Amino acid sequence: SQFHHLLRIERKRTSRSKKSFLLTLLDFSALEGGKHYGYMLEKTKEILISCTRETDLLGWYENRKIMGIIFTEMVKVDKKSIETISRKIYKKLSDNFTTELANQIVMSPHVFGGLEDNEKLLVKVP
Repeated sequence: SQFHHLLRIERKRTSRSKKSFLLTLLDFSALEGGKHYGYMLEKTKEILISCTRETDLLGWYENRKIMGIIFTEMVKVDKKSIETISRKIYKKLSDNFTTELANQIVMSPHVFGGLEDNEKLLVKVP
């Protein structure tokens, strides 16, 4: 897919430049088959577009199941910045969906080029 192609390009760029980037995946699998599934996907896309920058990349990691956001050009990719971004996304989702629905969207951050493995384990995602 186009998103996977962009992810490969960013990974190559990171290996050359040694600048980290953050990939955040939003998994909608638990909601699949629900009567508002299509609406939730479209609304989430709108929400993510509103809270990302022009340098960030948004697309389907797995078609109509897992949405991905590549946060590029970050000054620092550390535990604090990942938690801040995750909280911001979760708050936007919670503002637009019921808590029950928002909690079923599984968010997982992945860091490329940087952040020690043991620090990754300490990141708290809402």
